[in-house]
Amino acid sequence: MTGPVSSGRKPWFGSLVASCVLGLFVWIGSRELFEVIAGGWLRGRRGPGVSAADHPVLFWAIIIFIGAGVLLAAGLTLICAISFVRGVLGNRQTH
Repeated sequence: MTGPVSSGRKPWFGSLVASCVLGLFVWIGSRELFEVIAGGWLRGRRGPGVSAADHPVLFWAIIIFIGAGVLLAAGLTLICAISFVRGVLGNRQTH
């Protein structure tokens, strides 16, 4: 049996924080992704980078993988934002 939230925080506060943090990650990730696509060069952290001219298949495979991650994070951001809105407005059922 669950009781009311007794910590003084609103129950939707966690959804707001998660939505803001994930939104920031999506913004940074998409900005970096567009810079990599525009430049045609994906620099390596410890090893050599990947150039679109030298290794186009590998370059685009990595870009698609990173893009899929950004899209999944955007979807999770949307779910958190919807949870936040539902928590603020409440569950209003129409009959």
